[in-house]
Amino acid sequence: MALWAPDALIELRLFPSDAGGRAGPTSDGWWGCSLSIDGDLFDGRVDLSEMEPLQPGESRVVPVKFLSPDLVRTRITEGQELRLWEGRLIGEATVLILY
Repeated sequence: MALWAPDALIELRLFPSDAGGRAGPTSDGWWGCSLSIDGDLFDGRVDLSEMEPLQPGESRVVPVKFLSPDLVRTRITEGQELRLWEGRLIGEATVLILY
């Protein structure tokens, strides 16, 4: 069962470790990550409660909940590319569905 009602469904792509991605897998359950939208960072929570943690170099379709959904909703559209940031660029995502 999902942890919360998501704001969007995204296809998330983590870069391999040797290409600047994370050194190890994400946490299980949920994973907090900053997402860059047109150069501005917004905190999000990726729901991994029904799947294994993501490994560097892996891609997966996942639900995401934004911590400031009212600010994000006015800035994203389906099909838009986002960047994942953890002190550096660690991956990319495509917005598939907005809820």
